[in-house]
Amino acid sequence: MSAKDMTELEIVDSTVENESEPITTNSMEVWKVSEFTEKVNQHFKDIHNVDIKVTLNTLNNYFRQLESQEIHFLNRINSMKVYNMQDLKVAEFIIIKRTKALNNGIVWQIPQIIDSLATTDLVRSKEKANEDLKSEQQGIPIEALNEFKEQLEQLFASEIAKLKEQNRLLIDTQKEKEKTQVRDTTLEILALQKKLRLTAIDEWEKKDAKERFEGWLFKRERVSERDRFIEGYISDKLIEHLNDNLNDSINVNETSDINNEDKS
Repeated sequence: MSAKDMTELEIVDSTVENESEPITTNSMEVWKVSEFTEKVNQHFKDIHNVDIKVTLNTLNNYFRQLESQEIHFLNRINSMKVYNMQDLKVAEFIIIKRTKALNNGIVWQIPQIIDSLATTDLVRSKEKANEDLKSEQQGIPIEALNEFKEQLEQLFASEIAKLKEQNRLLIDTQKEKEKTQVRDTTLEILALQKKLRLTAIDEWEKKDAKERFEGWLFKRERVSERDRFIEGYISDKLIEHLNDNLNDSINVNETSDINNEDKS
């Protein structure tokens, strides 16, 4: 994900569950991502008197972006990310810069924030990550690690379920759109057929009487010829109409492609 993409991330609704006590090593308190989210929100209430309501997904995206650009790395326990006070300060730095009320009426973009953050002593290098935990990981109860792992699995399962639901809605929307297009096209053709039939009758009646009637004493309309003329007229005009629409569509697509090439 690019820094530009990160600026477009919207805060996603996510329910933070009430969980047990934070994971604690012999000398350092670390938190799971949901506990960390609660800590960050409470910190801003207590210190800045602001209810920011930042979500788990938003924080997770911030720190993923920092790691991808090798600016700041999280500690890990058995390959699972954990957060501590240093990470809280990093989150505070980012959120303040993103919050107009806390940053003198200015909202910084993510690339600016990352560049600025990289010059501070708040960040943790890849080499530094986990140094404080290495000698203490053996003292972490296996139950706490299992609980942490289960929480992450539930989070991933929830996100996958959301993506599947979004995909289903997109498919349903596309199907409904296609049904609407078929219906509109059918109605358009029926209306055009009716109009063409009336026009065909007018054209038939403009023909010479010798073409339209037969008989000497009692004139009879050549019904078969009339019907063939009308149906042929409608058929020819419909084909002409469809070809015109097809050509218009091709021209629009070609124009769009040219414009896209010019932009690139």
